[in-house]
Order: sequence, then C-alpha cells, then structure tokens
Amino acid sequence: MITVTREQKNGATSIKIAGSIDEHVDLYKEIGAMPAQVNIACREISQINSLGVKAWIEFFTKAATAKIKFTFSDCPPPI
Repeated sequence: MITVTREQKNGATSIKIAGSIDEHVDLYKEIGAMPAQVNIACREISQINSLGVKAWIEFFTKAATAKIKFTFSDCPPPI
C-alpha cells in the first residue's frame, strides 16, 4: 500500500510517494493525472517487488509518451 501526497510550491508540483509498491498498488488510481511537469519524491518508498516494478515502468512510460516531464528525487535503493 502506498500513500501519495501532492504539494504545490512556487508554481512547481511535487508528488511524494511512501510505502510499498507491489501487485496490489494501482498507480493510476493513487497518483492520478499529473501536470505537464512534476517532481516525484521517492524517499519513503520502502520496497518494490517485481510486479510493482512492472506497474512502475508501465505508468511512467505512459506519462513520458503523454509528454509529461518528470524527475525523481531522493530515490532509495529499492527504486
């Protein structure tokens, strides 16, 4: 299960993800629509399993295809 928090600061959007990414996580539902430019803060992601990796790659590949510019920050070893 993950927790997603959005923050607007100086016109920039940050999305903070915390928890475990596994086969039960629906990134489309949890993260939802993203603005054209966003920072994804990953510091509090505790683990990700193989099915979570698959979902992660699928979600961010579709975001990139939709021309969303995203960066990742504070990535722990699981990410």
